[in-house]
Amino acid sequence: MKLKKLLIFLLALIAWNISKGQISQGGEPYSFKVDLKNKNQDTVLLSEKIPIINMQAIDKSIIEQIKQSNETENKPFQFAYSFYVDIDLKKSAVVDSLDIGLLYRLSIKSENAYSINLIFKKYLLPQGAKLFIYNNDKTDVIGAFTSNNNKSSGRLATSPVKGDEIVIEYFEPYYSNLSGEIVIGSINHDFINFSDDFGNSSFCNIDINCDVADDWQNEKRSVCKIMMNGNSLCTGALLNNTSFDGTPYFLTANHCIGNQEEADDCVFYFNYESSTCNGGDGSLEQSVSGATIVSSNSGSDFLLLELSNKPLSTYNPYYAGWNNSDIPSLSGASITHPRGDVKKIGFYNEAITASIYGGSEDWDVIWESGTVEPGSSGGPLFNNAHLVIGQVHGGYPSDICTDNDHAYFGRFDISWNSGSSANNRLRDWLDPTNSNVTTLNGANVCHEGVAKHLNITHTIEAGSVELYQATETIIASNIIRAGANVTYEAGDGINLAPGFHAEEGCTFTAQLKDFNCVPGCYPVTIDLLPNVFTPNGDGINDNLCYPVTNATHYDFKAYNRWGNLIHSSSGNVSGDYVCVWDGTGACDGCYYAVIITFSNECNEVSEAYSIMVFTGESKSTVNKSEEQDNMMLNITQEPQVFDFNMFPNPTDGKFTVKVTSTDLPYTIDIFNSTGILIYKVSETNLQEISIRKQLTSGVYYVRLNNGDNLITKKIIVN
Repeated sequence: MKLKKLLIFLLALIAWNISKGQISQGGEPYSFKVDLKNKNQDTVLLSEKIPIINMQAIDKSIIEQIKQSNETENKPFQFAYSFYVDIDLKKSAVVDSLDIGLLYRLSIKSENAYSINLIFKKYLLPQGAKLFIYNNDKTDVIGAFTSNNNKSSGRLATSPVKGDEIVIEYFEPYYSNLSGEIVIGSINHDFINFSDDFGNSSFCNIDINCDVADDWQNEKRSVCKIMMNGNSLCTGALLNNTSFDGTPYFLTANHCIGNQEEADDCVFYFNYESSTCNGGDGSLEQSVSGATIVSSNSGSDFLLLELSNKPLSTYNPYYAGWNNSDIPSLSGASITHPRGDVKKIGFYNEAITASIYGGSEDWDVIWESGTVEPGSSGGPLFNNAHLVIGQVHGGYPSDICTDNDHAYFGRFDISWNSGSSANNRLRDWLDPTNSNVTTLNGANVCHEGVAKHLNITHTIEAGSVELYQATETIIASNIIRAGANVTYEAGDGINLAPGFHAEEGCTFTAQLKDFNCVPGCYPVTIDLLPNVFTPNGDGINDNLCYPVTNATHYDFKAYNRWGNLIHSSSGNVSGDYVCVWDGTGACDGCYYAVIITFSNECNEVSEAYSIMVFTGESKSTVNKSEEQDNMMLNITQEPQVFDFNMFPNPTDGKFTVKVTSTDLPYTIDIFNSTGILIYKVSETNLQEISIRKQLTSGVYYVRLNNGDNLITKKIIVN
């Protein structure tokens, strides 16, 4: 591999942020960074012709029927038509060989779709793998979806991507801990324009950021737009529980989601709203994919879910409070996403009344201003204390936005107690402490310095000024040196365990504190991917280290050019800078494929890339200042030319590999058309080597790797 090519590739990987959708890792698709069409490259690529799967045309009468039912039936608002398929991405995609892994790409076209979204019925990715989805002109990109998105259900629902043709791009490292599985179960054709639902609701709806809603800015952050089955829309809200533990319980309508598979296939969108009163469209970038049904009851039309992940603290979520009494509220509001529009609010200023709607025990609400519409189903009803007392059931009148405008809400008090078991009532989940309270206030997420539990074991040195906070307990068995100023604050208790010692001359305070907040989910980030490592240098990079934030655990693996594991380490992260390797086992001037993963209790970031190691034992010279400032190398020694040919090609299954230069030992890997390694020749210096493996008819890829160069070429077996 030529050094220039490696460095260009690595510099593109240096940093990234959490970005669009489903707590995805962010970043940029590999095909955007690597020149896959460069004819001067040695690598044989198939990038110029990506296979396209064309969906059949949709009968216009079916679309009209769906649109009509959206207006007349009490059901989720449908915006897309679903094609149910069984497409194995690895078997259907074109495969390109990159320096550190294989790249699979497949295009899907559904003519005249405003957008396309996918549901993967099999989704299992190894660490370091990345999945992106983007449209043809690359203006709308979602991902990277990674091993962080693996779930016990093995399913993943994705957000819509604008346009009627999309590309699915999947990268898998060569030295993965498992072989990724990606099978598409449904392709969903948007016929209403999900990505531009803005403005679809009726004229009397009130934007959540208008002045009349100033007092509801906390509660609005609990409300989400829900996409179900890739084709329909509802609303719901995040709820607090008496443990204040941040469990992401989510209330919506029972008629929105029918079973666990449908819950697995939901996407929950936070903060989809106009930024100003009657302003422009909102952002759909903050979302969570998938949930588990914990309780439901058709009698009051409620469904309680637990989201698959806590919403990230960067979403600024609010866990809404509730009131489980049967006393009718005299005034209040409802916040929903009518017709999938940006967040709206409606107000009532006369007492709600008990009623029966569709066999369900409901609250009947008459609107003073605003309304609810199809797509609002499941949205929360608040009383004048800003506590949830129900969720939208239905009953949308034909005379929306008139004096007779009203709606029905499933009653929270009925949902609380009426069920015969935890599976069909709310109290077991929202009052796990058995407090028997009738009201519970809402809560914000604690700031990043506040944990749920803390176990403090490290010595706090003189001169340190440190504050440790936990919503529940702190256990301390550490030493605090003289001259340190330390405070421990906890919600439930502080245990100064054996081994704890505060030296004379330190300032130490331990106190209980009511935090009135819930532990959050803080995004893990890696601030730099070091691409040069000098373990025996002059003090620069003596250890391979990564600057990270919010990580509590790491896992690291380094492989040499023959795929042998050279170094593996894992452990806890106690700071913002983690060192994972001292260079043991490395050779001078060699490159290694590494997979680094950092995680905390609710999310992880994983990256596969190459790193150059210089131990200072060869004739190659490194400009240290340039290495430190720019992460670039100045190598005085020109790399040897390395290439190979294969003959005959096409072949009957037996062929010869002839190498132009054997200055360095090399390996041979043969992959089939789906990227599976089927044959390997370990280290050799032979200029010619005969392959006598019986290969069936098809296309194969032969990869040679001598450490400095990695070349892949195609061979056809007739």
